[in-house]
Amino acid sequence: DNCANEMYHNWFADGTVYDDVLDANNVGPPPGYLTGGPNQAFTGTLSPPAGQPPQKAYLDFNTGFPESSWEITEPAIYYQGAYVRLLANFVSPVDESHTTCLAAGTSCLRGVQDGNCNCIATADDECPPV
Repeated sequence: DNCANEMYHNWFADGTVYDDVLDANNVGPPPGYLTGGPNQAFTGTLSPPAGQPPQKAYLDFNTGFPESSWEITEPAIYYQGAYVRLLANFVSPVDESHTTCLAAGTSCLRGVQDGNCNCIATADDECPPV
């Protein structure tokens, strides 16, 4: 697993449980996000990334101004979209002829599954129409 430990994003803000996966108290950002990457033109003062050759100008961090981690680790649509498009080439189409059911006794919307894809009402609740 070589996922980013930290990234600059409002959803995974510095100091939240989504901040740093290496901290045992945190869960870190979700896997699959592609972070910005090396940036030799980084304007912050932290080294690395400042003052490094092009491919070494990277640091796995998530802090705001004045360190400006968004210049390095912020995921952006212009390469996140390309990454998803690439991954789509390796995904099989969904076979819509089969229905996946929850196991018997598993909660469903206002009821429980009977094991045959049917929601059985509990108490005064009604199950949604099938």
